[in-house]
Amino acid sequence: MRNKEGKYILCQCCKKRIYRKPYNLKHQKYFFCSRKCKYAKAGLWLTGEKHPSWKGGKTKTTDGYIWIYNPSHPNSNKQGYILEHRFVMSKALRRPLKRSELVHHLNGIRIDNRIKNLFITDESNHCKIHLPHGPNRGLRKFNNSYKINKLIAINPSVSY
Repeated sequence: MRNKEGKYILCQCCKKRIYRKPYNLKHQKYFFCSRKCKYAKAGLWLTGEKHPSWKGGKTKTTDGYIWIYNPSHPNSNKQGYILEHRFVMSKALRRPLKRSELVHHLNGIRIDNRIKNLFITDESNHCKIHLPHGPNRGLRKFNNSYKINKLIAINPSVSY
């Protein structure tokens, strides 16, 4: 038996009978049996497109990369996000990228995810591109185009 000072009331979401102390009865306006009930009633249980602060599933990190919300993609992380440049490249190749495949931005601008600015390389060649003098210093420019080993030709008929 509970202390006589408290009171049994109903959860305002699921109508389950719950006990509340006198202090809570005096200072709280709404009563719920669990956080799930509280969020469901308050409308805070909304996720994804239903959430009021949804911004289209795109987010930019502090290091300059863009993440896209696409939980059905094989390359997405546990939260359902995939890097936009990896998504664009996998769409162009019509297959998921392997973990060993890196996507490099030719002009060094991380938010420029046009297919013309991207190519696939492996970690070894990617290091050769950036080292020893930083981004884009390892590229050799010939006739206004960049010559890099293992450049993969992309089908230009694919639309993005």
